[in-house]
Amino acid sequence: MELSITLMLIFSTTIFFIFRNVYNHLISKHKNYPPGSMGLPYIGETLSFARYITKGVPEKFVIERQKKYSTTIFKTSLFGENMVVLGSAEGNKFIFGSEEKYLRVWFPSSVDKVFKKSHKRTSQEEAIRLRKNMVPFLKADLLRSYVPIMDTFMKQHVNSHWNCETLKACPVIKDFTFTLACKLFFSVDNPLELEKLIKLFVNIVNGLLTVPIDLPGTKFRGVIKSVKTIRHALKVLIRQRKVDIREKRATPTQDILSIMLAQAEDENYEMNDEDVANDFLAVLLASYDSANTTLTMIMKYLAEYPEMYDRVFREQMEVAKTKGKDELLNLDDLQKMNYTWNVACEVLRIATPTFGAFREVIADCTYEGYTIPKGWKLYYAPRFTHGSAKYFQDPEKFDPSRFEGDGAPPYTFVPFGGGLRMCPGYKYAKIIVLVFMHNIVTKFKWEKVNPNEKMTVGIVSAPSQGLPLRLHPHKSPS
Repeated sequence: MELSITLMLIFSTTIFFIFRNVYNHLISKHKNYPPGSMGLPYIGETLSFARYITKGVPEKFVIERQKKYSTTIFKTSLFGENMVVLGSAEGNKFIFGSEEKYLRVWFPSSVDKVFKKSHKRTSQEEAIRLRKNMVPFLKADLLRSYVPIMDTFMKQHVNSHWNCETLKACPVIKDFTFTLACKLFFSVDNPLELEKLIKLFVNIVNGLLTVPIDLPGTKFRGVIKSVKTIRHALKVLIRQRKVDIREKRATPTQDILSIMLAQAEDENYEMNDEDVANDFLAVLLASYDSANTTLTMIMKYLAEYPEMYDRVFREQMEVAKTKGKDELLNLDDLQKMNYTWNVACEVLRIATPTFGAFREVIADCTYEGYTIPKGWKLYYAPRFTHGSAKYFQDPEKFDPSRFEGDGAPPYTFVPFGGGLRMCPGYKYAKIIVLVFMHNIVTKFKWEKVNPNEKMTVGIVSAPSQGLPLRLHPHKSPS
């Protein structure tokens, strides 16, 4: 009996989605909607899109349809939703300038399945709350205080992980970025705890955008389990920290967690442990892959272009010469590292770690003369403009000089988004990159062990062998 009812519900739901999509497909032919194809009922063009994602070339999904329908806008159906894709600088400008008035942040249902909440807030409300809670910790005064902490940690990391003839850069860099975040956010530096957490994070990152089938043995089920385990560990840590602060075993300013809890107490409001755990989980995930990919690819390209390495080295040595023997970096030092940051920007352009973002249309709007109805979704990704010959001459060439002078044309280089939803961690990420590069470049030159190492393709591309490097320490001045 129960099986019959379940089958009936599945059948009814399937029929509903099929008729809904057929209906939307038919009416879209008779209204001034953007050109394009909605694909198969319910499935839409999701399978085709997923295929390009797994190959690491989502821009090709867009390029094919731009050639067929329009260079600026087309409609499709992804994740069971009517979707409009904007793949131009003008489209980026429209999205960044329409927040709150016409658009709001939106996530596919698979994301909600993974990050289940104990409250009734929508994903949009949760994103707004997270941004509100985390922005205070990314203000100039606190960012300035992070620089010497990061510099100290990086020097320790170089001594413990980089004093060898050869190493695989990918895992060593992942250890650096994750361990630094755990230390800075909540003072966790126990090697066993960190090893457990990083394995769970790798599971999440590798499976988050897989097919959302929650069945035993699937990658998606593994992601859900990993998220639950990390969330539980963070909640235990948060509860203990509240006790430690109250009993004076922890200071209110020792890390971002303490600052957040102390601020809540000063302003006389209770912070839900589940909310705090979700906040830190989201921030760790947002920074994990982007920082790793950027630093790894910087190491790769500087090994392949010695003349660029030499220019970065000269810039970093100019900074080093202004420092005393044990004097740490400060924010003013980082502002002198212009060419180093140009190299990082070119990495962010050519090997963009960001998958992209979705928006939900909250009021009928018009773009390029086409109507985009309320309830439809928009999708954009930085790669759509980063790899376009329309905006970047010879886009596959690695060329940091693109960012000299006025830099890239407006709305073409958007690795951190833009508008009201620009990533609040942009400056934090920049500090990590520059502190890391200063310590590595002033200590080593390096070469690839395998000059012919291939790149894996996927949501985030990476060297297939983990980027083995042969390190050559600089001679200390006599």
